[in-house]
Amino acid sequence: VLHASAVVAGGGVVAVCRRSGAGKSTLGYCLSRRGNPLWGDDAVAFETHDDCVEVHPLPFRMRLRPQSAQWFDALDQQKGSELSSPWLGGSSPKPFRALVVLERDESSTGDDVQLVRLARADAFSAVLPHAYYVALSDENLNRRLLSAYLELADLLPVFALRYTPRLGLVERMAELVEREVAAL
Repeated sequence: VLHASAVVAGGGVVAVCRRSGAGKSTLGYCLSRRGNPLWGDDAVAFETHDDCVEVHPLPFRMRLRPQSAQWFDALDQQKGSELSSPWLGGSSPKPFRALVVLERDESSTGDDVQLVRLARADAFSAVLPHAYYVALSDENLNRRLLSAYLELADLLPVFALRYTPRLGLVERMAELVEREVAAL
């Protein structure tokens, strides 16, 4: 399981991961408003099979931070308010199309947004910090989990989305992700 938000785009699931507060849900919600159905928020479960990766549906509620909810005029999706909204979730597994790791540039004052496909070795080290579960006392489970994340980084296109944290850039970020996923 990855700590991520996800939408369905380009024939499969596109997940956006990073630590809390980085904009995963905001970008996922923006992508959904552009016609890409929401798939998950906060947790994306995947399984590798031979040469493919599947994403399994989990029930979720979209939870936007107050600034993002106000930006999108979606106060019903704000953390705390979402409890009155129904649970969402897919009905059957879908192929995992791409993974986007957010990289905030707090020092930048510009409007730079850059989407870069990562090499496999870099993809693994970018994805692993967003693994949802590691059992320190279970060596066999850890071995299986690490193997799954290695396979994920090997089989899936992984991108770094580098950006200045500003809500005014979220549409451009979504456009870059859509364009890159469509080109896969």
